[in-house]
Amino acid sequence: MGRLLEIRGVFVVVLLAMFVGAACSGGPAPSAADPAESPGQIVDNGDSGKIGGGKLGKGKGKSSGKKGGGSGGTSSGGSSGGGGVPADATDGSTVSATGQKVSEKQQAERARRLAKGLPTVNMWPQSTAQMGFTDDAITLCGHAALTFAEAFDTRPEDINVYWSMVNDNGGVYGRDVHLTIEDDAYRPDNAVQAAERCKAKNPFMLIGGIGFDQIPAVRAWNEQEQNRLLYVHHIARQDLSKKYSFSFLPTVEQSGRLAARWILAKHKSDKIGVIWRQSEAWEPGHKTFLASMKSAGKGLVADLPVQKDQAVYTQQIAELKAQGAKTVFVWENGLAAIELIKQAKQQDYHPTWVVFPFQIMTDTLKEEMLNPPVEGIAMWPAYVPGATSGPFAPYAAEIARYEEAQRKYGRAQKGNDILWMTWLAMKQVHQWLLDCGPNCDRNRMVALLISGRHKAVAPNCPFNFKANQHVGGFLGNIFKATNVSGYGPGWVQTNTCVRI
Repeated sequence: MGRLLEIRGVFVVVLLAMFVGAACSGGPAPSAADPAESPGQIVDNGDSGKIGGGKLGKGKGKSSGKKGGGSGGTSSGGSSGGGGVPADATDGSTVSATGQKVSEKQQAERARRLAKGLPTVNMWPQSTAQMGFTDDAITLCGHAALTFAEAFDTRPEDINVYWSMVNDNGGVYGRDVHLTIEDDAYRPDNAVQAAERCKAKNPFMLIGGIGFDQIPAVRAWNEQEQNRLLYVHHIARQDLSKKYSFSFLPTVEQSGRLAARWILAKHKSDKIGVIWRQSEAWEPGHKTFLASMKSAGKGLVADLPVQKDQAVYTQQIAELKAQGAKTVFVWENGLAAIELIKQAKQQDYHPTWVVFPFQIMTDTLKEEMLNPPVEGIAMWPAYVPGATSGPFAPYAAEIARYEEAQRKYGRAQKGNDILWMTWLAMKQVHQWLLDCGPNCDRNRMVALLISGRHKAVAPNCPFNFKANQHVGGFLGNIFKATNVSGYGPGWVQTNTCVRI
């Protein structure tokens, strides 16, 4: 049961998941850092005015014979750097990240405007810069815990629902997007093996969606000279030395800070306690939580470590109750929090819990989540199957679009919050591919990200890579458990795109 607790709490492919907030204007973007002070700086100091023409992909049915995800690159005479201007598109149509069919030329014109004046990035040589981006396909590969896919309705075909929809509507500049998922069994060593299997497929992008523990192992592997894939991943601790890793979500450290900011704003007069996972991967968020509380002059009545898969929390609950903690931050995965809340009820202890909010919590505990209402910090927008009114109204159209596609292409007919997060993550990757242009390569993709010109698509919160070029997220959401009409207990969003 402990492994299932761990997986369900964080199983999201992308990333990216996590990861996203409802549409909002957000706060001002962080300012660019001094290149000399950023160990992860990747902008080439050469002439950023160089441009590359690139080889025009011909789209479906017009392949020039290139197969697989091997080296593509730009045409001779052009730079492989990120400042290249995309070539002209065909007369066909492509699907936008909002689901509308548009002409390839119209979409390519936007990419051409975005490309002008981009910084020159030369992370990959011309011979491999366009790996995984061929005339008729774009190859993506991810690592995730497929061992638990059946239990949590997160099978590969469910993870691929977004791309099935895209491919059925013209693809990306006429190319089908092929995403495959390799099983990492939710273990760091297996995650590296899964990344090796992905590497053999020559992907344009490696996607990591799960685990405070797995992602660091893959990030380290990916920095080795023989690997160096474009790695886009879920929440992780900040490590700017990892040149080839990118996340549009806030870091582990920022997540701890968001929890402290919320508790100080809403519950400062309460006695505060924290339960936290004693782990190198989780510790950075615990430290920022403590630092934020200290800087506000707020002490804690209990600061209690727990172990992975601990399962029994009788002693910690007794200590929190004895110290009179009225609000408790749970720095643990979602399913471990289920056991903690359930056991606290049995010990007649009823504080306000602040957790990572997942649907399985409200589905499992039901009314026990409501008195008092459990609160949550999240990097994604709230989702309850079938709910489109009230707090869900601002992004009801996207919910309807997701649920229609899930019914058509997936096996989990009802849908769930993890697949909803996956849908939104792939939606953002889709927009990046469109903005990169019909002859996209990995250098141009990175240049687009670090330039700050990329487009965050609703209902994702805005993000900006200009501060350090590797972490784009700086906003989060606040949830509350409540009864949702037509469903029962579920999570609703009370504060949207809060600056961390």
